[in-house]
Amino acid sequence: MSIDIQNLSITLDDGRTRVADVSLRVNAGERVGLIGASGSGKSLITRAILGTLPRTMRAEGRILVEGVDILQLSELDRAAMRGTYLAAVFQNPLAALNPVRTVKQNVALPLKLHYALTRAQRRDRVLQALERVGLSPDLASRYPSELSGGQAQRVAIAEALISSPQLLLADEPTTALDALAQKHVMDLLVSLTGEQGAGLLLVSHDFTVISKATQRCYVLHDGSVVESGVTSELLAHPQEDYTKELVAAAHQIAVKGENA
Repeated sequence: MSIDIQNLSITLDDGRTRVADVSLRVNAGERVGLIGASGSGKSLITRAILGTLPRTMRAEGRILVEGVDILQLSELDRAAMRGTYLAAVFQNPLAALNPVRTVKQNVALPLKLHYALTRAQRRDRVLQALERVGLSPDLASRYPSELSGGQAQRVAIAEALISSPQLLLADEPTTALDALAQKHVMDLLVSLTGEQGAGLLLVSHDFTVISKATQRCYVLHDGSVVESGVTSELLAHPQEDYTKELVAAAHQIAVKGENA
């Protein structure tokens, strides 16, 4: 499944523009980065795709999924797409997971909402999903508060991918994790989306993260795309000043890591 965003603008009720005329595309099975600083509008683009923008904001333009403009769909139809065609992983897994549901109940939720499966079938699918993200079945009966940050993010990935979506939106999925957990999570996102043939839109403020997982990248600054291209080429030969700043920051992080 491809997604083609054309001239997307997001405005507040008072007329202020947060995202201006953004166009980007993720082809079937492709891994694409969207990079920008905090407040650049990148997370708003993710929410516009999912149909979860605040009611104080309005999205205009087109978001085409297999040629269908999902901005024109009803809220019910948009909800039906979440967890089936589209899924997301966010920065804070403990905020994304329901704290009063066990791990197995959280992971099983997309199956319960969208598929007519027996309880035994759901249980088997959940255990398989946990195994795929490297978690023991013993964790299935625990609650999110009993997990480490890395474990919780793996649970969130298992929930997002259990229904085999065709596009995964990963919005700052490693920011709250330590370096080792970051590597494990990124490896999982790349390998699991690859196995399923799913596209990946990776949102981050860090070129170090983007460079390890994406083939192409869009650079977002103050709500507008200022540069785009093959990720490795942007890192090697950035053209815009803002892109150069992001690349320089990534190099500094890499040097600190080598000297640590």
